[in-house]
Amino acid sequence: MKDLLRGRFLFASLVVLSSSGASAQGTQTHRFDIPSDYISGSITFVSMIGPPAGYLIRARVHLEFTTGGTFTADDLEVRFNAPTTPNLPEWVVMGDADFGWGSTPGTWIGDAESTILNGEIYWSIWDLSYGPQLGSGHNGVTGQFQNSYFEIDYVPAGEGPGEPYCFGSSCPCGNDDPTAGCTNATGSGALLHASGTASLALDDLTLTVSSSVPLQFGILYMGPARTLLPFGNGHRCVDSGTGAFHRYPVMQANAAGTFAMNNVVSFANGTFPPSGALLPGTTWNFQGWYRDPGGPCGASFNLTNAVEISVIP
Repeated sequence: MKDLLRGRFLFASLVVLSSSGASAQGTQTHRFDIPSDYISGSITFVSMIGPPAGYLIRARVHLEFTTGGTFTADDLEVRFNAPTTPNLPEWVVMGDADFGWGSTPGTWIGDAESTILNGEIYWSIWDLSYGPQLGSGHNGVTGQFQNSYFEIDYVPAGEGPGEPYCFGSSCPCGNDDPTAGCTNATGSGALLHASGTASLALDDLTLTVSSSVPLQFGILYMGPARTLLPFGNGHRCVDSGTGAFHRYPVMQANAAGTFAMNNVVSFANGTFPPSGALLPGTTWNFQGWYRDPGGPCGASFNLTNAVEISVIP
């Protein structure tokens, strides 16, 4: 059983001081025990006196074994999704870590890919702080926060928005993988995972494909209906119904076989025709297609599992 992290870190009437910054401390402990667990959160500036151009958001993390064993942290990345802020680079697992700059309320999400052998590991955020944007590693007196806060949630795998389905069973050449799509040339299937929410207003829905073939190209596509048909080295699980498929841009997987689409809702509503709009009350099915040279069934492409998502206001 997983522990759920839900914590609010409050910055109440704190002045940002030279070299130290305003901070909130406290340990919220949970366990990452499978690769697709993730954390998400938001920052709210209720009121500020003399707001600067931006603030650096920092955090410290603490790793602790409770039952012994081995832990390998492959990647832990955080991005701050304020409207004017680009996605951020990796978040270092130990020690100080910069989440990025932001002067407007926004949301961020962290995704940990890890391997745990013979034990459980607990991961704690134990310090969060603001520092003004005066250059890397510098703080200074800039203003006062009043009732501003972070809110952080830990989301175990499978608790993202939507319903995952069409996992690798009865695959075209016996290349089954019950945890993802049908097995590809790497020996495992590719997993499509939804994170964020299905909210039109928040526009924080992200679709991530992991464990596809490294450095190969892929796309995400959506349709209004489900199906199950052999297709390439896998299954096509999404159907166009009486309409058409809608395709997101071509992306290249990184060296780990991962690619992702952020702001899924606003992209669809700003790019696809009205028949492909992601509006509250509509339900859509998503799947990833990717190149799979040398795949087990002799085809040059494969697919992930699918996810059905109902859009909310």
